Amino acid sequence: MNALGRIGKRIAIGTHEGPWLVLHLMIAGRLHWHAAPKRPKPDGRPTLVVFDFPNGSLSLTEAGTKKRASLHVMADDAALATLDPGGLDICTATPAEFAARLTARNHTLKRALTDPRLFSSIGNAYSDEILHRPHLSPIALTQKLTPAAIAQLEAYVRTVLK
Repeated sequence: MNALGRIGKRIAIGTHEGPWLVLHLMIAGRLHWHAAPKRPKPDGRPTLVVFDFPNGSLSLTEAGTKKRASLHVMADDAALATLDPGGLDICTATPAEFAARLTARNHTLKRALTDPRLFSSIGNAYSDEILHRPHLSPIALTQKLTPAAIAQLEAYVRTVLK
């Protein structure tokens, strides 16, 4: 492995040979580290893939019944870029960029936060936690939020994602 990154809600692992392995855990996907010399043994969980490294193994399992976790192999950086839906990376965005993206269209807060074309890395569970802390309604409309509510929301988004 020569690179590790994120594309929205996906984990991107760059290999020495050039291809990228891209994991999307969805809700029930889990990564498990097994230190060398142990290799994962079947334990009842469906193991989707195991990656072996000199110092251990990384396995991907999925506990859910819907089987939505995924692994994509992308040939190079250009192919990897096709997976990016274009959402704003909140961890590097300014408060003004966050506010502009949030209020560009009049959506419900829940829909705006979980839309990967608007914001990167916020899934259903994170959006619930983000909205719970400042007691904001998931059905509140983005263009009706006060500047103070937007600033509070932005602070909670950063806190939860960190």
